[in-house]
Amino acid sequence: MIQILNNPLTKNYLDLKNQVLGVDFAWYYYGSATRSQYNSGENFPFYMHTPLIKPMDEITPAKINSACYDDCVTVLAEIFDFNKIKVKTLYRIAFNASMHHPMKHGDPHVDHPFPHNNIIIYLNPDIVGNTFIFKEKHGVDYIQTSFAYNDHPLEIEREIKSEEDKILIFDGLKYHTHGYTNPSKRRVILVATYD
Repeated sequence: MIQILNNPLTKNYLDLKNQVLGVDFAWYYYGSATRSQYNSGENFPFYMHTPLIKPMDEITPAKINSACYDDCVTVLAEIFDFNKIKVKTLYRIAFNASMHHPMKHGDPHVDHPFPHNNIIIYLNPDIVGNTFIFKEKHGVDYIQTSFAYNDHPLEIEREIKSEEDKILIFDGLKYHTHGYTNPSKRRVILVATYD
């Protein structure tokens, strides 16, 4: 399941988007997006703000980590309701801001080692950096949660073009990654996982 959703562009969504893209939004630096750096030696640094910290398993509860958590839940609920999608659990909510990198894309990975779905909302107006979804699934084809950029056997199933306000959902057990933006630009997304 790979699907583009309709974005209702509600006032709550537009307010949250403006907050995230504004100069006062807090971003935290991460030196690598996945653990595959230990295999390839390549780092893919980025900035993240995590309203809901992901659990490492299906039993451990997620942890609220930001004052914008309630706004995120409201916006996601509006989007899911508008698209008639029933959600039982939110596992993770994060804003990612990635910068230019000479590689085509980052490390293929899954966000959790258990069944879930991903939603990606592309936020900035000049966004570049497509999303790559691979044919292979975690737990079916392979057991590791990530692969090194330069050393993986995965085949791209779909490349989704990044466009402002576009919403993508897909099976979270599909390996996926993101492409990089142009020099002096950033790629800002909201990513959440759910079932």
